[in-house]
Amino acid sequence: MEQRYALIVEPVSTGYEYAEAFRAEGLLPVAVMNAAEPVEALSATWYPDNFAAIHVLGDRSVAELAEELRQYRPQWIVAGAGPAIELGDALTEILCPGTGNTPDRTLARLKPLRGASARRRNQFSVAGALG
Repeated sequence: MEQRYALIVEPVSTGYEYAEAFRAEGLLPVAVMNAAEPVEALSATWYPDNFAAIHVLGDRSVAELAEELRQYRPQWIVAGAGPAIELGDALTEILCPGTGNTPDRTLARLKPLRGASARRRNQFSVAGALG
């Protein structure tokens, strides 16, 4: 039987749990990162040893990264955390066209996330001003 793979983009925050879940289903997890290290706020949840391989976008184009990842013929491409949404959508469109969220909908998917963050910031600001 051919090995199956799951690409987990930015597997940090609660996304670090995806590696074990995919392994339990017989898929090897592969980490895909925007940069060599996760954003500092999420770095405590980065476990590189959980992955069969790690690929980094860095300064190259998404198309170049996708060509590198094509070897896996991934069954799954999932965002592990908020910073992964844009890259995950772009990779899905290149590697598995028509099967997932498309880059033209990325902004709409990010708006609720950004709105919630803004509400939390405002709530903390008001709470601090009242305290």
